[in-house]
Amino acid sequence: MDNFVRLKKTLMIVQQILAAGVIFLKQKKGCQYLSSL
Repeated sequence: MDNFVRLKKTLMIVQQILAAGVIFLKQKKGCQYLSSL
C-alpha cells in the first residue's frame, strides 16, 4: 500500500512538471510569434 501512495505522489509530480512544460512551450511559441510580427 505504501508503494501505491508513493507512486500516486510521483505521478502527480510528473503531471505538474508536464503541465508546466506545456505552458512554458506555449509561452515560448507565443513570444516567437509576437517577435515575428
